[in-house]
Amino acid sequence: MQSPGWVKDLIIYEIATKGFTSPNGPESGTFNSLKEKIPYLRDLGITGVWLTGHHLCAPRFFYHCWNQYAVIRPDSIDPSLGTEEDFKALVEEFHKNGIKVFLDVITHGVMNSSSLIAEHPGWFRGGSWGMTDYDWQGSHADLDEWWVDMYTNYVTTFGVDGYRLDVDIYRPDLWKRIKENCTKAGHPIAVWSESDIYTDGACDFLQRQAAVSIQTQGVDTNSYLATDVPRYFIQRSNRSKYYQAEVHYSDNSAQYGSTDNDAVHIHYGPPYISPDPEYIKNPLRVTLIYDPAIQPSNEKYKADEESDYIQLKIENLNPQKRITWFSVRTVGYWTTNWQFGSPNEWYTLLGGIENTILYLKPFVPDIKYYSIQLSCHDDGWDGFPENGNPYVAEGSRCIFGYSFLFTPAIPVFFAGEEFSAAYKPVPNLTPDLFGQKKEGTGRWLYGSWIQWDQLQQKEHSQMLEDVKKMIRIRKENSDLFFAWTDDKMPDMISLEFQSEIKIPTPYLVWNNKKIIIIAGNNTDRDVACTVHIPLEKSGLEPGKTYKVHDLWNEKTMDVKGSELANLQVRIKRDHIPSGGISVIAIEK
Repeated sequence: MQSPGWVKDLIIYEIATKGFTSPNGPESGTFNSLKEKIPYLRDLGITGVWLTGHHLCAPRFFYHCWNQYAVIRPDSIDPSLGTEEDFKALVEEFHKNGIKVFLDVITHGVMNSSSLIAEHPGWFRGGSWGMTDYDWQGSHADLDEWWVDMYTNYVTTFGVDGYRLDVDIYRPDLWKRIKENCTKAGHPIAVWSESDIYTDGACDFLQRQAAVSIQTQGVDTNSYLATDVPRYFIQRSNRSKYYQAEVHYSDNSAQYGSTDNDAVHIHYGPPYISPDPEYIKNPLRVTLIYDPAIQPSNEKYKADEESDYIQLKIENLNPQKRITWFSVRTVGYWTTNWQFGSPNEWYTLLGGIENTILYLKPFVPDIKYYSIQLSCHDDGWDGFPENGNPYVAEGSRCIFGYSFLFTPAIPVFFAGEEFSAAYKPVPNLTPDLFGQKKEGTGRWLYGSWIQWDQLQQKEHSQMLEDVKKMIRIRKENSDLFFAWTDDKMPDMISLEFQSEIKIPTPYLVWNNKKIIIIAGNNTDRDVACTVHIPLEKSGLEPGKTYKVHDLWNEKTMDVKGSELANLQVRIKRDHIPSGGISVIAIEK
């Protein structure tokens, strides 16, 4: 891994610059008003900010509010936020307080009105999201140089520490050059892409590698992150042998199936096209015939030998329709998609009019740090319930701790989660992506108008104190709570337990000096449970006395090793001060 040493200890906090502060009403935040909140962020304990607002943007495009993604000029600071001097002073102030700064990069294109298009018409081709796209595959050396120079300059001139790449990476080679330039300049950076995709070793981690929520629904209760965290990481660090397949027919209908119909699985999104009603009860039958064992590497691009192709048998195709294309997705560290128009190679051998075998040429998986997203600006996306709260934790200490902060991954969350902010949209926000519906009713989390006076209310200030405590515990135990790389299974196991009511499975993390047990309670009742610690595997001796620290309730006791085999744990109900979780450390 060619990553800065500080990457594994990042705790990233996303800020929508205009809505984070409101010195003159909604959407009036600036670099200077944000700088005034840095002491608050330092005390919160985060170590990185993802700044979604710095360059020149159109004020009313996506969701009819100002946002980073309606970019006009990525090479210019938006004057409504401040000057270049203000921006540089902001970055310097973050650094003085031990906080790294990451900028959002809109990788696919610019607004149709951008002067860049008139200046360099050859750089652009086609469009998406209602914008004009860069022609990344058009062999434009001057576009490449402009891009590399621009994002090198943000580091060498303003001191930023890296980038989050919106939508896709498109050109990993350019980002490798940018990283090399910055390292040579004495300022190594981290780069991370939004999508859970192959990046040819250019990215240090991925934003959506693991997500606690589904952006159109809220908390993903079907994910093991909500119920059994180690089991999630077992699937991520190994080939899960789980594949989702879709066949698309010439009449625009789609049929869907997977190798595993178990609903309790890593959430990997719905089909690209909703299956037609005729196929709901008549899905594809998908069988994994061959799954090659290829080791991850940041040096090799694709598996070259045909013997390394993944083989899937697809049955129950509709013989009355013409197939136009297949799409296949998987989980684990090969989260590669094979679909129409993708760079991935595959071919098919028809075994009859209702059956086929797909041969999928896989990328060699590149190695990245695990990351986990509690929330981001896209929670509350178009289609989210009109009266729902796009914030994810909503005061749940269990979600914030058990499913998020105490995992072996880089945590990413949106501003306001830490005090369970009551969601209030900025007045112009619409529930429709392109601003076609009623203003002031949108749910898109980017358009949250943060009400800082809520911290004067006890329920919000108590949540803030509990999140501060979780972050402090994580940082004080950074020898256990840090991001692992995704080619390894972290030192953690699920624990056997008994509980009077159903709660998430407790888990244990360890090293040669101590172990820590994390137990969660996502219910509205206090719970007592018995957790069975495997003494031999944990390096504990039955006859020895150990210092046991209840880190959550700040108590210490001496306990015999034999008693730890059946440890009694009480966890207060969720959504109250000091409730929702238990964090117990045992010194070896």
